[in-house]
Amino acid sequence: MKNKMGRFFGFVFGAVGFLLVFKIVFLKNISPSDELAPGVVVIASVLNGLIFGFIGSLIQNYFARRILIELVGLVKIVSDKILMPLLGH
Repeated sequence: MKNKMGRFFGFVFGAVGFLLVFKIVFLKNISPSDELAPGVVVIASVLNGLIFGFIGSLIQNYFARRILIELVGLVKIVSDKILMPLLGH
């Protein structure tokens, strides 16, 4: 589940953000007598959520890769500076 958290939070952020902006920007300016297609709004919200989910996945992979590289570098430093002198190499 840890490897899918970026996608999940990106999707939720994108979908909820779209609905919030839609309510604040568009619904305020539309008269109640106009018909809105709720299906289009939901589909647009889901598509926006999918786009943000993909972006969240990319961000998560970027930071996971950076953390892994830093951990590998830290292990190399520890082995070179601490363990090798203790072993006499």
